[in-house]
Amino acid sequence: MNKIFRLIHLLLFSSKSKKMGFHETSSTFLRVWFNDLDPLMHVNNGVYLSLLDLGRIDFMIKTGMYEKIKKNNLYPVIASEGIKFKRSLKLFQKFEIKTKFSGFDEKYVYLEQSFWSKDKIYAKAIIKSIFLRKEGGKVSSQELKDIIGYSNSFCLEIYIKEFSNSLETAFEKES
Repeated sequence: MNKIFRLIHLLLFSSKSKKMGFHETSSTFLRVWFNDLDPLMHVNNGVYLSLLDLGRIDFMIKTGMYEKIKKNNLYPVIASEGIKFKRSLKLFQKFEIKTKFSGFDEKYVYLEQSFWSKDKIYAKAIIKSIFLRKEGGKVSSQELKDIIGYSNSFCLEIYIKEFSNSLETAFEKES
């Protein structure tokens, strides 16, 4: 997490935001700064992934998930993520990261995140994460649902699962 000042700001102000449900979309508002840029003067592709961390933290705080996983000594780890870029964010441009819960499978939690500015999409990512115990071990999706109080029987969208499977297949071919 190389965006420490943004993280501190987020932790101070997200907790004061209106609480939201898991199926609502979280909006995290930011601006492009000098340290986000590459030599071509647009946001570096790796920076997008770091900024998505902030969107996920904001989502967890606003849904109340952050306190529940902290209380149970759990933490999320990204298993895989994929991003597609459409436009470039430029210096001082205001933008919004939208974070949306996409579902669970037996082991993983899936989120969709996107970058928006002036009602135009700039990039979209699909995130697959797993939760671990600080003392060691993985947390099943069912146990996580119980901890966070999630009771819906929400189906994982097919394109999310297909995307995740394609990443797994590509990775296995390289092993």
